[in-house]
Amino acid sequence: MILETERLQFVAMNAIYIPSLLNMYNDAQTMKYIPNNLVRWTEADLMEKWAAHVKNNGTGMGIYALIQRETGDFIGQAGVYNSFDNPKDLEIGYILGSRFWNEGYGTEICRGLINYCFCQLDAQHVSSRMYAHNIGSVRVSEKSSMQLVEKTKMDDERYRLTYRITRSTQRA
Repeated sequence: MILETERLQFVAMNAIYIPSLLNMYNDAQTMKYIPNNLVRWTEADLMEKWAAHVKNNGTGMGIYALIQRETGDFIGQAGVYNSFDNPKDLEIGYILGSRFWNEGYGTEICRGLINYCFCQLDAQHVSSRMYAHNIGSVRVSEKSSMQLVEKTKMDDERYRLTYRITRSTQRA
């Protein structure tokens, strides 16, 4: 486990979560805001994606399973990424099963990851990117004291927003 919040544990992804991940990745509601999403995920697709991301878990970066502390249930995934090729400038992201939306988990995940990046990984900046129409993630970023720093028109004609927080401006 890399991180624990009030209601969640962020644990290393492993094969026992594959059935839950498949269910989540094949839920249209959950995945409607995820770019480059397959229409139908197979176990082989998921294993390929999973292998590419968990290799970095030893560095503290990569994808982690989100487990409810009280029940032990899998509710999603969260990750820390070196998307900008600079270990001081990290990106965070998460996919939360739709049945857990609007319960405060997104904000708990985002704030936990921000704190983890600053305190454990010594990042100076933490960013989060989402499509502009993903109002839930926009609100989560804003509630987590992140500021909008970029709006980019994508090839699919939608806009991607980049929110960022800097270590020196993080609220305790």
